Amino acid sequence: MRIKMLRKNDAGETEVFYVDSFEEKQLYDSRRKMWRNLEHDLPDTDDAKFRKQALHNRQMLARELRVVIGEIKQLE
Repeated sequence: MRIKMLRKNDAGETEVFYVDSFEEKQLYDSRRKMWRNLEHDLPDTDDAKFRKQALHNRQMLARELRVVIGEIKQLE
C-alpha cells in the first residue's frame, strides 16, 4: 500500500510523493521534525551549565538525525 505524503521543495512549492510503508513514512516525519529542532538557535544565557546541556542535547539530536538519514538511504 502506497502512502501519500507532502513536502515543500526548495522553491517553496508543495509537492506530493508516495512511500511504500508506514515505517518509511515515520522515518521521513522524524527527519523533518529533527531538522526543525536543529534550526533553533542555542539559548543566549550566562548560565554555563544550561548552555552546555543545550549543546549536548543538540549534538545528540544531530547524531540521531544522521542515523535516520542513513536508514532512509538504505530504503531507497
